[in-house]
Amino acid sequence: MKKRERLKIYTIKDPIYNQSFLLCIGKKEDFDNRIERLYGVERDTRKLDGARFTLFNEQQDKSVQYVWVKSFDWSIQDQALLAHELLHQAMRALNDCGVQIKNGIEETNEEFVYYFEYLFKQVWQKLKP
Repeated sequence: MKKRERLKIYTIKDPIYNQSFLLCIGKKEDFDNRIERLYGVERDTRKLDGARFTLFNEQQDKSVQYVWVKSFDWSIQDQALLAHELLHQAMRALNDCGVQIKNGIEETNEEFVYYFEYLFKQVWQKLKP
């Protein structure tokens, strides 16, 4: 009998840039099983605690954004890892929409900072106890 996935999956909607994503929390093995089953992608053999990436769903003819972390128990380590992956998601989403992240002057990156804040709030709303 096949083990049931214990992956927690949350849809994080983004009406601002239309860059919604799936937040997945759980063991890497369970996440890899899902990705392999849905997309036929080979397992990632790296030892990771979290990741952010895009996969193409041929049946729906669209890209699907994923943010994955191995666990989340409100520890500072888990919060920091999730924030790290959300930063990657914010940069990717803005880049996909043609918004450039600029080096140097902080004021030029307000779109990025506000968008990260929005993503952070959306995720916390899904995860709050």
